[in-house]
Formats: sequence, C-alpha cells, structure tokens
Amino acid sequence: MNKVYFYYPCGKIRTGQQYASELLLKIVPTWADVQLLPSAIPVFERTGTVRPIYAIGYLFRIFCLWLSWAAKLVVPPATIYLNLGQSWISLLREGLWLGIILRLRRHTGIVSLHGHWFVMWSRQSLHNRLFLFILRPAAIITVLGECQKKCLLEQGICAQRIRIIPNTCELVAMTSAEILAKHEQDQVIRILLLSNLVPSKGYQEYLQALELLAEDETSRVKIEATLCGPLLHCGFSSHAQLPDQAQWINETIARINQSPRIKLVWVAGAYGRDKEQLFRQSHIFVFPSKIEAQPIVLVEALSCGCVPITSMAGEIPSSVPASAGILLSDLTPQAIKQAILALTERPVRYEMAQAGLAFFLTRYTIEHYIHQWVPILTREHALRCRQVKST
Repeated sequence: MNKVYFYYPCGKIRTGQQYASELLLKIVPTWADVQLLPSAIPVFERTGTVRPIYAIGYLFRIFCLWLSWAAKLVVPPATIYLNLGQSWISLLREGLWLGIILRLRRHTGIVSLHGHWFVMWSRQSLHNRLFLFILRPAAIITVLGECQKKCLLEQGICAQRIRIIPNTCELVAMTSAEILAKHEQDQVIRILLLSNLVPSKGYQEYLQALELLAEDETSRVKIEATLCGPLLHCGFSSHAQLPDQAQWINETIARINQSPRIKLVWVAGAYGRDKEQLFRQSHIFVFPSKIEAQPIVLVEALSCGCVPITSMAGEIPSSVPASAGILLSDLTPQAIKQAILALTERPVRYEMAQAGLAFFLTRYTIEHYIHQWVPILTREHALRCRQVKST
C-alpha cells in the first residue's frame, strides 16, 4: 500500500487552496492502494486584532508542524503531497522543509500550485529562488493551466514533471432543463458575488456597479443581488480596515436599497447546501478579481447555469470560454454595470448558461478530476518516480 503524507494550509476562513485540498483528500481514500495521513498546516487568521496568546499558540503549532516534517527523515519512502502557498510565510513554513526532506530521503514529492503569484515574480528574486529550491526535487508539480506550466518550463522544470489539472467542485451540476426553467421563469434577475472579501476580489467594484444601476433611472430591470463572503484583512498591520470597510459596505447597501428596483443583501459566508442554493438560484455571477489562478467559484457558477462576469486574470481566460461568460479587461464599476445590462437579455443569458454547462461537463466534473489524479497517487507511479529520482 502506498502511504501518502498529505499537507495543506487550513484556517477558519476557507480559501480556494484549502477547499481544493480537502476535496482531493475526500475522494482519494476510495482507491484501495492509497493510505492517507492528513495533516493541516495552521494559517495565521486575518479576521481580527491578533492577541499575544493567539500568536504564541500559532508559533507552538508551527513548531509541532516542523517536528512532524522532521520525522519524515526516518520513515520508509512514501509520497508527500503539499499544496504550496506562495507567500513568504508559506514558503518558509512548509515549503523549505519539503525541499530539504526530498533531498535527504527517497520520498516522492507532489506539489500543487493553486496560486498565481509565482508567474509575476522576478526570475532573480530571492522569493523565486526559494520557490524553485522547493520545486526542483519534487517528482510531480500540478498547475491549473498553460500559463503556469509555461512559467515553470521557462525556469527549467522538466515538462514530464508538470501536470495540468483544472479545479473541480462538489456541486451537482444542474440539468439543461433546470437551467432553462431558471432563466425563463423568473422575472427578477438574481446576481451573486461569492468570495472572501478582500479588495483584489473586486467586491468594491461590484457594489459600485450595483449603485450605478440603482441610480440609472432609464433602466427598468429588477434585480435581487447578493454579496456573500467574510471580510478579511489585507495584511497583518491593517487591523483598522475591517470596521471601516464593514461600515462602507453597509452604507453602500443602504443607498442601493433605496431603489425600488434593486435589493441587495450581504451574507457573511455560505458553505455546503447554503452555497449550492445561492448558485442554483442566481442567473449572473460577478467575480471581477484582479489576481487569480483558476477560481473554484467560477467552476461552481458554470455547473449551476450562472453566467460569469469576470476578469482576464491568471488562468481565467482558459477557464471560462467567451461563449459562456463575459471577460472584462476593464474592471471599472461602469464596465461591470454594462456587462450586467447585456445579460439582462434573457435569450443571450440562457445561451451562455447552456454553453457554460457544456464546458463544465467536458472539463470540470469530479469523474474527470479523479481520472487525472489516480495515476499520480497510485503505488506503481510512486515507485516509478523514486526510480527516476535515484538515477
């Protein structure tokens, strides 16, 4: 039986990186030849003022994590899977240890990259050099698209070690008939933005676009909009920003809701069935993110017949075809407003929703995802990787 040590960052606020790791961890035990030993990497929460006792507790948990990594130096050869973050903290917290252990022991290293920051780094920067130190002894590196693969190839990573594995999601795809009924029967347009709320995700532009729609007296479109997600810090020193941003959000919502045509609610977060219900009810999914790899929320939107209005960031252009959504190079509130108005035309919106469903079924299903991961984590593949590494 091939033993797999499984590591990924885990916090109270779920990120796409954590979601993807937990989903893989959930589906892998169905394979008889894989034994998983999961271990979650504690993250430094960004939801409030950091108290000294929390900081001490966090450092203790990191110390225990390092002891766990050090123990891998004496165990028999196994597979170590790491979903690697790309902040300095992530690279030093878990990445550096992996780079050392893979050089000292005949373990098979599998590294997943779900962020897109590394594509923008200077090749000579210390950040990038540490990143490559971690990746070079890994047998397999999984990325989300061609742009990320090209970046690694340019830096000398062998093409045979790179696998493009697009994200998937747990939501059950709506049928074509259900999507038709959703877009034809409702007289109100339902719009959704679902994300952790940081400025780079575009939630501020989303609210400003809705405010422009509320102020547009020529429009007769009735809209029920949802802003869904917890408000997060942008950094460890910006503790004052949360009350300020929460107040701004609430004040903006109050102004928008003065319109008789538009109603907006803020949900602090939705998971499981609540999240699925939001997607299944919505017609348009707005996600004008500025920095992305391949957002899982866009995959979820396509599965539920939502037409995305999103950006050209990262791997998004290859994740959402032009036939299934609107990709904006201009992320201003005015541009988002115009995109929403374009999708109020029911035939256009319905045709794009059906194209999105077809794209999801050919690219993003759980079955397709499992088919790509099975050969990577099975025992025969792990042994082959170790043989290559020893030569």
